[in-house]
Amino acid sequence: MKNKILITILFGALLLINSQGLRAQSSSSDQDPLQKYIYPPELIMNNQQKIGLSDEQREMIIGIVSESQEKFNVFQWDLQSQSEVFVGIIKQENVDEVKALEQLDKILALEEKIKKTQISLFIRIKNQLTPEQQNKLNALKNGY
Repeated sequence: MKNKILITILFGALLLINSQGLRAQSSSSDQDPLQKYIYPPELIMNNQQKIGLSDEQREMIIGIVSESQEKFNVFQWDLQSQSEVFVGIIKQENVDEVKALEQLDKILALEEKIKKTQISLFIRIKNQLTPEQQNKLNALKNGY
């Protein structure tokens, strides 16, 4: 029972650290130079009429987001699994450093895949938008 609680706490801490990093990266366009050039799906979804999103564009973006969500779901399961293994290594009285670092590499590789999938999502969405729609979204983002 204690092991399950420890695993849950450590995994929660890892997720919190990761999510705080993502939030810090996306909270300010000054901190994240990419924020100026990408459009979160929520921004587009909440302003479909204002930017003149066509039905075809809407369907394409829904498909892109759905495909990415499926990948994120698999990554989340894999990350949970690999994190449990990592915790199992770290909780030992004498930690095998080589094993721990190898396991950490697996976790970091998954995080890299997550970030690449996220950037790919933003690129694919942006490529569905006309320059006029992008300009309208830029104006909306300044007040968003």
